[in-house]
This record gives sequence, C-alpha cells and structure tokens, in this order.
Amino acid sequence: MARWGGRRITLIPYSTGSIRIFQIVPTTDISMIGVKNELDETDYSAGEEYTNISLTELSDGTDGTINNSNSADDRPDGVAPHALSEFANYDHDFAGASAPTSLAYTATSTGTITFSFTDPSSATRVYFYQGTGASFSGISAGQPYQFNGSTFVAVDESGTTSIIVNDGADDQFYNANIPSYMDISLGPNDFMDVKYKGYLGGAYSGFTSEIRGYTLPSTPSSFAVSHARTGGVTSWGDGDDGAYTETLSWSAPTGGASSYKVTHGGNPTRDNGANTQDVAVSSGTSLDITGINNNASRYAWVAAVGGGGDTGNYTPLVGHTVAETYYSSIFSTFAIEGGPSTAPGVNPASQVIVYSNEKTFQVVHNSTTTITCDLANNASGGTLSVAMGTSDPTTSGTAGGATGFITQGTTCTLTGITATNDIIYVRFKYITSHISGAYARVATFALTGDGAAFTRTITARTSKSDRRLKTNIDLVGYSKHLQIPIYTFNYKTDLNTVYKGVMAQDLLEMNFNHAVIIDKDGYYNVLYDLIDVNMETLN
Repeated sequence: MARWGGRRITLIPYSTGSIRIFQIVPTTDISMIGVKNELDETDYSAGEEYTNISLTELSDGTDGTINNSNSADDRPDGVAPHALSEFANYDHDFAGASAPTSLAYTATSTGTITFSFTDPSSATRVYFYQGTGASFSGISAGQPYQFNGSTFVAVDESGTTSIIVNDGADDQFYNANIPSYMDISLGPNDFMDVKYKGYLGGAYSGFTSEIRGYTLPSTPSSFAVSHARTGGVTSWGDGDDGAYTETLSWSAPTGGASSYKVTHGGNPTRDNGANTQDVAVSSGTSLDITGINNNASRYAWVAAVGGGGDTGNYTPLVGHTVAETYYSSIFSTFAIEGGPSTAPGVNPASQVIVYSNEKTFQVVHNSTTTITCDLANNASGGTLSVAMGTSDPTTSGTAGGATGFITQGTTCTLTGITATNDIIYVRFKYITSHISGAYARVATFALTGDGAAFTRTITARTSKSDRRLKTNIDLVGYSKHLQIPIYTFNYKTDLNTVYKGVMAQDLLEMNFNHAVIIDKDGYYNVLYDLIDVNMETLN
C-alpha cells in the first residue's frame, strides 16, 4: 500500500515490469459506480459498468460488507440518511493497522526504564497507553502516556524501537481524576505497566498485552561481617579446620528488594571462579557461611534483586582476615603423683604435697584481659590447686604477680593479659589423698568475654613408685636429659591399668635421692616434678 496525492494506492507489478495502480475512493467527486467498483473489485477505477445502484445498499453492507479496518472517518456509518461523502478515502481491502510485538524492557538505572518492541508490520505510529498499575499514584488503565512529550512514536514497520522513560525528557501520564497530564516519577525498584496500539491511515490496532517494567534496585548499605565458633566454646580453630561460621549482614536499600545475591570467597575479584558466586538470599538481610578457617583472607559482595528480577550494583565488603581467638602450644595431659597423706584424725598428721613443673600455653588473637581456670571431678581424691601467671608462678604460686594456688571448687582468675599473643604459665599443687588411687581432674581454661576454652586432664595420683609394688615391668627407654630408665608396668593391686614411669630404686642408685621419699610403711615415692619424666597412664 502506498499514498499518491493523499490517496492510498496499491502497486502490483506485471511480469513486463509495468505497474497497475489500484485506486481507493477519492475525497471529492465521488461516484456511485466508483464506490460499487471499490466494493466489488477493490478498485475504485476498475471501469466496470453497473445499473440500478442503491446508495442505501452500498452504505449498509448489502452490496458488500464494509471493511471496518478503515478509520471511522473513512467508511460509512451505515445509518440513514446516507451520503456518498461518507466513502471518502474508503479502501475495501485495507488490512488495517497491526500492533507491535516482542515487548520488552530493560532496567536502565535506579530511576529510568527502557521499553522496547519490534515494530508492527503495518503501522506508521505506535501509541502508548497506561496499564493496570504503577508505583506512582493516579494511574488509569487505557489512558495515554506521553513519552518524550508525545503520545506516540513514528515507526517504519521494520526493526526495533526503544523509549527511555523518566530520563528528563517530558515523560507524563494522563490522570483522569484531575483530569490532566502529570509528570512520571520513578525511584529505585519502581515499576509501571505499559501497553501499545499500532496506527495506520487513521485506524488503530487493538491493544497489545501489558508489560511491566522496573527500575534497578538501589545498593544495600551497612554491609558488615562477624565470625563465631560453629560449635561450642571449645570448638575454636587455628587454621584449616573450618571451625567458624561467617555472618554477612546488610541493610535493605531504598525502595526495597525482593531478594539478594551474595558472592563470597578468598579472591579479591568478584567474578573469579574461586569465589562462590551469587548465593540467593530470598528472605532477610543476612547470610551464614559455615566451614570458615581461622586466619583466612575473605571477601564478599552483595546486590539487591528488584521486583522484576533485575540485579542492582554490587556493594563490596572490604577484604578482611578471620582473626578469632585460639590457643597454641598447649601443654600435654600429665600425671602428678605423691605418696599417701596421713588419714584424717591420725596423729601425727602428715600431708604429702607435690608440685607440677611449669606448664605453658599461648593465647593467639587475644581480645580480652582475663582468663580463668576451673578444676572439676574427684574432689575427694586429695586436694588439687592451680596457679596462673604471665611468668612462672613457681612453687610459691605467686611469683611474678601470679594468682597464687587456688583450690578446686574456686575459679582461678588471671587478669592483666593484654598482648595479642600472650603466653600463660601454669603450676599445679597436689596434696595427696590418704587412699592410694588415680583421681583424674579436668582443668578448663576459658577467656572471659570471648569464651574460647580448652580442657586438659590431670591425673592426680596417690601411689608409690617402689619396684616392690609393681609387676609386668618392661624397660622402654631413657629420659632425654638425665638418662633415667623408663618402664611400663602394672601395680599389683591394679592389673588392668598400664602405667609408664620410673622406679624409685633406680633414682637412689643414680644419686637422685632428692627426688625420692620414703613412707612410714617403708615404701618409696618419687617426686616426678624433680626429674625429666612424667608418669603416664597408657590405657
């Protein structure tokens, strides 16, 4: 279809290359024969001859169904009185305007939306109309929009057309309640519904379906990180142990979000394959990540996802190192042993007191000034006490400002530890029971405030180290410095427990008399803290 002198015409090529022109009804000097030719031959100038032509039958559809694809101004209304002028510009084979297709949008920014469509195959304009909803108030479905100051955009029936809304170029909607045009105002994660009509030669297509377009959501704020031990207070880690849970938290952006995407890992580049990409957070504004190692370098990014599924810009979290408190170089489980003390009420009273050697451990990434030690279990099996300091408490328990020996049942508290990597020194004091036996204690060390804790078992043993009381004796080695023979053995009164230690008689032969005492019953005891051997229980 083309226009010639203001009239629509159809160009049909013959095989000779000539062109046949089909003329529609003109705007003046309209003849009834021409209208009859248009209805019968779809060519006003076809030249067919007719008699007894009725204007009423031409106008009311009796002579041929009126093509309503023509604009209402270009076709008869079918209502008497009829007039030939109603056929001005009528085109009986007019296909009508078609609507645009492939409706789409792009969330261009937090304040603009780009709407696009494929141009209709039969239209010179596309008109914009309001859909059923929008973030701004006053919307009324079917009322017009003005984009860039116009209710339509010219199209060329090929390609794709795009319109940016709310870019400061006179974008408005018609508010039927006022009635007047009002400026469109869009913020982060806002939306508006749009539908279209095609237009050709005074005729409009039907409405397209609606498309809802969204702006981008804004970026989350107050992005922060914290770490906590995944297990209990003793579940701290010192490296590749995955002992921690990392909690990422943020505040919702202006305009809100339907969900969030979080990327995290050990690489400072967000889209690096080593990082865990775009973890979906469908509710809330935080994410817990388990299996985090202490001393690890970590990075994270969060982005809001808007109502249309569009992802906003990522907010980065400054790279950080996991530096949670842990313990290092912790002293091993050990035994402290002495001969029996005098039973209560026996005169003369006699207490056997044994001291451990110096024990140490280190607090790494210390964030508090106070550490405590509590002793538990078998309180009736002799009296165990503990002293702590930032240097060796010695057997006095108070050297270097240490705590003094604190008896089981009372918390031993050391204050004034301030260094990031403090070394803590510990001594134990054991007043033996009057009944021979092994009385295991559990010592729990914990940082006040942080709560990080560890435990050690101390076997407080009341027994004798006399070879005459032992059986199944096997030599297994010699001590590192003093070359004291070391044995495994059972006590004759306890064949189920295997011990490792020394024989008092060997020490006497080696002139280590200061490390041996003799009880009233004539049996020897060894003061293990005075030699370079610890007595151990092996099963």
